[in-house]
Amino acid sequence: MKIAELRQKTKNELEKLLQDNREKVRQLRFNLVAGKVKNVRELRKIKKEIARILTLLKKFNANDANSYANAANIRKPSPNGRGVR
Repeated sequence: MKIAELRQKTKNELEKLLQDNREKVRQLRFNLVAGKVKNVRELRKIKKEIARILTLLKKFNANDANSYANAANIRKPSPNGRGVR
Protein backbone atom coordinates (compact mmCIF):
# COMPACT_ATOMS: atom_id res chain seq x y z
CA MET A 1 0.00 0.00 0.00
CA LYS A 2 1.35 3.43 -0.89
CA ILE A 3 2.00 6.11 1.71
CA ALA A 4 -0.68 8.36 0.23
CA GLU A 5 -3.28 5.64 0.77
CA LEU A 6 -2.09 5.11 4.33
CA ARG A 7 -2.31 8.83 5.14
CA GLN A 8 -6.03 8.79 4.33
CA LYS A 9 -6.73 6.16 7.00
CA THR A 10 -7.68 6.90 10.59
CA LYS A 11 -5.52 6.01 13.56
CA ASN A 12 -7.70 3.00 14.40
CA GLU A 13 -7.54 1.70 10.84
CA LEU A 14 -3.74 2.02 10.86
CA GLU A 15 -3.49 0.13 14.15
CA LYS A 16 -5.67 -2.66 12.75
CA LEU A 17 -3.59 -2.78 9.56
CA LEU A 18 -0.41 -2.91 11.65
CA GLN A 19 -1.75 -5.84 13.65
CA ASP A 20 -2.75 -7.69 10.46
CA ASN A 21 0.63 -7.11 8.83
CA ARG A 22 2.50 -8.31 11.90
CA GLU A 23 0.44 -11.49 11.79
CA LYS A 24 1.29 -11.90 8.08
CA VAL A 25 5.00 -11.56 8.88
CA ARG A 26 4.69 -14.19 11.59
CA GLN A 27 2.95 -16.60 9.22
CA LEU A 28 5.45 -15.93 6.44
CA ARG A 29 8.36 -16.67 8.76
CA PHE A 30 6.88 -20.01 9.74
CA ASN A 31 6.13 -20.88 6.12
CA LEU A 32 9.61 -19.77 5.05
CA VAL A 33 11.25 -22.18 7.49
CA ALA A 34 8.91 -24.93 6.35
CA GLY A 35 9.83 -24.24 2.72
CA LYS A 36 6.29 -23.30 1.67
CA VAL A 37 7.07 -19.74 0.55
CA LYS A 38 7.94 -19.17 -3.10
CA ASN A 39 8.07 -15.36 -3.03
CA VAL A 40 10.62 -14.37 -0.38
CA ARG A 41 10.36 -10.69 -1.30
CA GLU A 42 6.83 -10.64 0.12
CA LEU A 43 8.31 -10.59 3.62
CA ARG A 44 10.40 -7.51 2.78
CA LYS A 45 7.39 -5.76 1.27
CA ILE A 46 5.25 -6.31 4.36
CA LYS A 47 8.02 -5.23 6.72
CA LYS A 48 8.40 -1.96 4.79
CA GLU A 49 4.66 -1.39 5.01
CA ILE A 50 4.84 -1.95 8.77
CA ALA A 51 7.56 0.71 8.97
CA ARG A 52 5.40 3.16 7.02
CA ILE A 53 2.45 2.53 9.33
CA LEU A 54 4.59 2.97 12.44
CA THR A 55 5.92 6.26 11.06
CA LEU A 56 2.41 7.57 10.52
CA LEU A 57 1.27 6.39 13.96
CA LYS A 58 4.22 8.18 15.54
CA LYS A 59 3.16 11.38 13.78
CA PHE A 60 -0.40 10.89 15.02
CA ASN A 61 0.85 10.51 18.59
CA ALA A 62 3.13 13.55 18.30
CA ASN A 63 0.24 15.64 17.01
CA ASP A 64 -1.98 14.43 19.86
CA ALA A 65 0.65 15.37 22.45
CA ASN A 66 1.15 18.81 20.90
CA SER A 67 -2.57 19.54 20.74
CA TYR A 68 -2.98 18.41 24.36
CA ALA A 69 -0.11 20.61 25.53
CA ASN A 70 -1.51 23.61 23.64
CA ALA A 71 -5.04 23.05 24.93
CA ALA A 72 -3.96 22.74 28.56
CA ASN A 73 -1.31 25.50 28.35
CA ILE A 74 1.29 23.07 29.62
CA ARG A 75 4.86 24.24 29.34
CA LYS A 76 7.05 21.88 27.44
CA PRO A 77 10.63 21.42 28.62
CA SER A 78 13.28 22.79 26.33
CA PRO A 79 15.35 20.30 24.34
CA ASN A 80 18.54 21.32 26.14
CA GLY A 81 17.09 20.43 29.56
CA ARG A 82 17.52 23.89 31.13
CA GLY A 83 13.85 24.64 31.51
CA VAL A 84 11.55 26.91 29.58
CA ARG A 85 12.61 30.45 28.76
